Amino acid sequence: MVAKKLSEEDCKHIIKLINEGHQIKEIAKQFGVHPSLISMRCKGRYLTRMVPLETRNKVIKAIKEGSTMAEAAQMYDLNIGTVYNITRGIVEGHHTQGNHIFARTAYGFLTGL
Repeated sequence: MVAKKLSEEDCKHIIKLINEGHQIKEIAKQFGVHPSLISMRCKGRYLTRMVPLETRNKVIKAIKEGSTMAEAAQMYDLNIGTVYNITRGIVEGHHTQGNHIFARTAYGFLTGL
């Protein structure tokens, strides 16, 4: 049987480091493991990467009030992909095709969001 490379104490220490803002790559180098091992062993244990519900609601409200996804991402210091995932299927008047987002106008769909 192969011994685990990360003990339970290691995982607790890793979660603390992640919450302090350290990157998973540098933590992996420190522990001598691959970054994917950290993700697998500590998955779901650190919550700082999750967007709080309050921020999610603010993003949705800002977009419904007319802000673009890029503007909402900038307002709340989020990645635009995160904003897209938050608003997927919620915001009316937007249509996606692959990686492109289209806004509905009186004349059909218009690109530019």
